[in-house]
Amino acid sequence: MVSLLALLLLILPIKKEIIDRKTEDISSTDIKSTVFYLILFIVSVLAVAGVLNYIICLILVIVALLIFDRKIIPRVDYSLLLTFVGFFIFVGNMGRVPFVNGMIESLIGGKEIVFSALISQVISNVPAALLLTGFTDNMSALLVGVNIGGLGTLIASMASLISYKYVASALPNKKGKYLIMFSLLNFALLAIMILLSFIL
Repeated sequence: MVSLLALLLLILPIKKEIIDRKTEDISSTDIKSTVFYLILFIVSVLAVAGVLNYIICLILVIVALLIFDRKIIPRVDYSLLLTFVGFFIFVGNMGRVPFVNGMIESLIGGKEIVFSALISQVISNVPAALLLTGFTDNMSALLVGVNIGGLGTLIASMASLISYKYVASALPNKKGKYLIMFSLLNFALLAIMILLSFIL
């Protein structure tokens, strides 16, 4: 509720203006394409849930795209994909280092919200959630922390990184201004949310 209120307060003063940018024509009546990607999504969810082996899922997705929609393969943002993979490999390796394990165990107890929010600033909030899950039983506090941790740096949330890449590509002359404004607002909101976590 607090996040929604903060978002509304930030959006409402913005001056309304028409954004004159051409985008690709996307047909909302392309039922075949919608069904195709819905099936791939379900297959991916089954892999995440452990129902389907992830190797089988990967093979199915690649083969399906090669057969039915190969033109999309060159358009994938592979640098962003590799960034995701890199974060998860890093988290997996760090979780096996005894020194790191001991440090996390000594710091996280009773401070799940703040600790997970701060860790999210450097390894992103989803990998942070995966890393810290084995160190606490207070899952509700951990979830609140990594959600709050999506604020702050660009890395804190992959969604923020994606939005910045879009702005940098579409409006290269404004990316510096965007980054400054983004950082000021995000760190301010991060501080407010962490403070409220202590009060509430």
